[in-house]
Amino acid sequence: MDSANQDEARKCGSIAKDALLNGDAAKAEKWASKALRLAGGSSVEYESLLVKIQQMSSAPSPSPARGGGGGSTPGATPPPSSAHHRPSPSPSASGAAAYGNGSGGATPEGARQRATASSAKSAAANGGSAGPKLPAREVDRGTPEQRQLAQHILKAKDYYAVMDLQRGATDDDVKKAYRKLALKLHPDKNQAAQAGEAFKALSKAFSCLTDPDKRAYYDRTGWRIRGKIPQPPEVSGCVASNRGVNLQRLIVDAGIIIPILLLFMFMFLSSSQTPDFATTRDSTYPREVLTKRLGVPFYVKSQHDFEKAYALGSQNRVRAEGQIESEYYDRLRTRCQQEKIMRDRAWTWGNREAAKAMKLAACEEFQSISDKLGVRNGYNLMY
Repeated sequence: MDSANQDEARKCGSIAKDALLNGDAAKAEKWASKALRLAGGSSVEYESLLVKIQQMSSAPSPSPARGGGGGSTPGATPPPSSAHHRPSPSPSASGAAAYGNGSGGATPEGARQRATASSAKSAAANGGSAGPKLPAREVDRGTPEQRQLAQHILKAKDYYAVMDLQRGATDDDVKKAYRKLALKLHPDKNQAAQAGEAFKALSKAFSCLTDPDKRAYYDRTGWRIRGKIPQPPEVSGCVASNRGVNLQRLIVDAGIIIPILLLFMFMFLSSSQTPDFATTRDSTYPREVLTKRLGVPFYVKSQHDFEKAYALGSQNRVRAEGQIESEYYDRLRTRCQQEKIMRDRAWTWGNREAAKAMKLAACEEFQSISDKLGVRNGYNLMY
């Protein structure tokens, strides 16, 4: 047997002996068998250790003696006093003695039972049940004015109502309103239970109304931009909490998703038919019609048939004109950006007179429509 196996065998044998002293016969037998295998299958030391372990496993557990100090049971024959007749303790007795405390020896199971009973008694003494404590219910310490302000913001229908502003409010008006309400709603000063949610709703309204692009999109659609994908506005009362999905939010989402699904189904079923209107004129769509709000031109096959299917003031007409105006507004924005890029290039390359004389027709029209909508787009048309 090489030295590496000898060292491993000694380690396994040491673990087996410790387990035997602790009364764990299964563990001791496992490590003693491993030590014997590492020793080549023949070792007097480990074979004798296995014999002791087997004796410990087969021997019955000794009954605990009554009285202290391991005293004898009354009426029993005392052991011989001669040292030559003193019996050697069995492995089971040695394992049990490791847990003894002068009361006749106890098994490991008995020690664990006593520890469990002791912990149960201490838990009962400390207030009964040892289970987890339930969280205390949150107390509303806010004043009636603070609670009324928080509820007013949570019930607001749009971002302008959240900040008590009109749609034509300037950036300075938005910032002043935010500072005024933020001082009243901050959770450090407002102790109302709903102050935190109201403060979040105020922050969302402020972030939307101070961004020109987001505010323009919100004014046209009533939706807030999240990144690149437009999403419905989040009123604080409709936001799902971390402890469960809010039922009101589910109802709002269903009211948004179901009409969209119905629209897609209608478009799928009528995909074989040509559209009722177009944004460019051709032989199929020769008749020009203007939208009611912004006067954006679009084209139809027959004005009589279109008026019959899309009567003025009907929901279909309002939806169709809204789609046309939104697409036209986005195209104007793109064309305006392209015109500004061409003017900036001319200015950068030194042809500044041509840059100043360049007409930005799309930007001017885009500005005109923005003024009609009351939207501040932030475009500078002059150098």
